[in-house]
Amino acid sequence: MSGFKVFRSVVPQPIPGAHVSTFEHPVQSFVWDDFTAKLDHEYTYRFHPIKGSPRNLDRHDRPLSIQGPHRTAVQCTGA
Repeated sequence: MSGFKVFRSVVPQPIPGAHVSTFEHPVQSFVWDDFTAKLDHEYTYRFHPIKGSPRNLDRHDRPLSIQGPHRTAVQCTGA
């Protein structure tokens, strides 16, 4: 998956509009909705927390899951 935001300490002069790997430059903020979800279907979405500094990313925490039927509310579960 690619994104646009970079860590300036890793890429001091990013090229405007250039795509970067979200593995190396994790998503720092987002607004999300699944417009393809169907009513009364079960879905599980996993989010992988990343900590540390831009040059020393720590991916050891377990993923967080949001699951439930797509209606009006979801249940959040995690580590």
